[in-house]
Parts: sequence; structure tokens; C-alpha cells
Amino acid sequence: MDLPLLIGSEIPYAPHIALSAVPWPGAVAVWNSDEDDGYTLMKTCDARAIVGSTLSPLQAAGPGLIDRGPALRVELMSGELSSSLITSVLNGANTMVIGDGSSDNWEVFQFQSAELVSDRVYDLSFRLRGQAGSDSVVPQEWPSGSTVVLIDSAVSQISLQSGFHSILRHYRIGNASRGYEDENTTHHVLSFKGIGQRPYRVAHLNSRIDQSGDCLVSWIRRTRVDGDSWDSYEVPLGEGTERY
Repeated sequence: MDLPLLIGSEIPYAPHIALSAVPWPGAVAVWNSDEDDGYTLMKTCDARAIVGSTLSPLQAAGPGLIDRGPALRVELMSGELSSSLITSVLNGANTMVIGDGSSDNWEVFQFQSAELVSDRVYDLSFRLRGQAGSDSVVPQEWPSGSTVVLIDSAVSQISLQSGFHSILRHYRIGNASRGYEDENTTHHVLSFKGIGQRPYRVAHLNSRIDQSGDCLVSWIRRTRVDGDSWDSYEVPLGEGTERY
């Protein structure tokens, strides 16, 4: 998953990986190569991530306000979810991503209420949508069957070098004890854009025509770096240059 910065300490160009399997083999390895041969080990994961799919559609909603629309029903492969106080959610609890399974199309959202309705099936409500600048990719609807992943300690980054941006590479994922040539290993050919480096789109975009007929455009700049502080008049630039 090519994700934006979530806590600020991530490597901005490195993708995240969430692994799950039934049954869980105990340790899963990730190998990579520039061709489908001669793989090298990138990472070994011992923890199973909480991964699932949606059983209901999720309609678009604006960022910055709690989405009080119908509950999003999700079914997990394994694991469990729990509700949190709104103060905990505002401090980062219950962060989840929803997407179509491609590497770079993920919305970050948070939920306050997780109601268990049957075995491994939850209704998620009181959501904060389009978090961490992902409001720019929110579609009119995430359809049923979309992928969801809980962002917790089981989700980590892989050490992809910055020079491999937007370059297709081969990845094999499977039981760490069996090697990448095992028949149950999955094969993926992926490239990553480094979305953690993508600036946020501006907010409060306005335009007006002055007396001379010129169009004057104004906006409020946002930042992907250290933007939560209320101590300054304007958020830090967080980029090497400022261009629009």
C-alpha cells in the first residue's frame, strides 16, 4: 500500500505492507527483484494484519466532520475491532484504509464505533473521512467488496530505495520457511509513487472578479508535515518549494 504520512515518522517514499493468511504460517517473507528470478529477501513479518472486505458500499463524505451516514459493514479474515472514545480517535486511534486493492488508491479514515453483528462482521460508524490528505482520492462510492486494512503495529513499511519510484518490480510473498520458489508463494509486479511525499491539495479555494476584470484566486495552504499544531499563524511549508 502506497500511503500518505500517518504519524510523520515514516519513510515518505516506502510502501506499507499488511499480510494475512488462513491459516497463518507464523512468519511470512517478502522477496523482491527487478525480474521474476534472483529474488532477495526484503522483510519477514511475524504478525498477522487485520484485513477484510466491505459488505456494504461507503458513500463519499467530506473531511473534517464526522460522517454520520449508514454504518459500513466489513468482514475480517481474522482479528477483531473495538470502539474508541472520540478523544482517542482524534489522537489517532482506529485508523483504517479502504481501497480497491491497487497499490496507490487508498482512503485513510477513522471510526469511533465498531459493533459486532456476527462472527468477524462489524458495523463501523461515526467515521472521520479522507484523513492524512487522502480526501483527494475519495470516490463517489467505495463499492461492496472493497479492501479494508486496520493500521496498527502489524502494518509496516518495506525498505524500498527512493530510486525505485514508479519502477515496476517483482515481489514474491509466502511462508518464510519455504522460500520464494514455493508453489503457494504469491507473485506481484508493482510500482509505487511515494505518496508520502505528495503535498496536500489546498482548502477553501475561492475566486472573484475585481473591478478591472482580473480573476483573483485565494486559498488556504495545507501541509503534510507537522500540520496539527495550533501554536503558529500558518502551518509549516513542509516542502522544498511552493508552486501551484
